Amino acid sequence: MPPQRVCAPSMRQSVKRGLCPALTINQHGYRLRFYPSNHSGQLWVDDSLREPELRLVKYYLRRGDDVIVAGANVGDTVLTASIKVGSSGRVWAIEPHPRTFEFLVGNIMLNGVSNIEAPNVVGAPDGGNLAFCGGRRDVINRVGETGMFVRAQRLDELVG
Repeated sequence: MPPQRVCAPSMRQSVKRGLCPALTINQHGYRLRFYPSNHSGQLWVDDSLREPELRLVKYYLRRGDDVIVAGANVGDTVLTASIKVGSSGRVWAIEPHPRTFEFLVGNIMLNGVSNIEAPNVVGAPDGGNLAFCGGRRDVINRVGETGMFVRAQRLDELVG
């Protein structure tokens, strides 16, 4: 079991005091800010948590590929894909939740990446607006019956 970086009460205090974004989580070739989100918190406690999924991304993608990451969250899959496809590839990081989108953009900027486009939309068969449930746990946000409205856009319109 990997060593834990911080005990849960200390993590909660960091979130309460707004200190999280000053801390970074080193990953393989990039860094993520410790934003006050469920996903960031899980990676802070165990930075290898998503290794199986990210290993698949690294295995599957090739230099020059174009990639769409729907539900980009704070960007660990996006940044892994960005490194793998290189400057000749492109990554579309789609994240509909406004708060999580801010975290995603912050992580893209932190790493100075230029091959990522990050639209703040939800991918849908038709344009318009969709109700989006934004719960406390950013990993379970979803399109629903009620909630905030987010802009919907067809994927083929997003990527040209």
